[in-house]
Amino acid sequence: MHGDFHPGNVVGTPAACVLIDWGDSFVGHPLIDELAFTQRLDAQDRAVAGRCLVDAWRRTAPGADPERAAELLRPCCRFRPP
Repeated sequence: MHGDFHPGNVVGTPAACVLIDWGDSFVGHPLIDELAFTQRLDAQDRAVAGRCLVDAWRRTAPGADPERAAELLRPCCRFRPP
């Protein structure tokens, strides 16, 4: 996990991306990064990014409920304004 994941922490191309700024990394729930990243997006882009995550999660873990997981995690994650 990164905790303040944003486009400035990623380099590469759409086919091959690398996360940088490892000084702030930790082991945690993947939705922590999703919530940190999407807070900086407008409502339309936030919905698209969220849908991509949910679709990927469901392909990886059929039967999972990523929307509910995000709903439960949101109050635990307080981020600085973008």
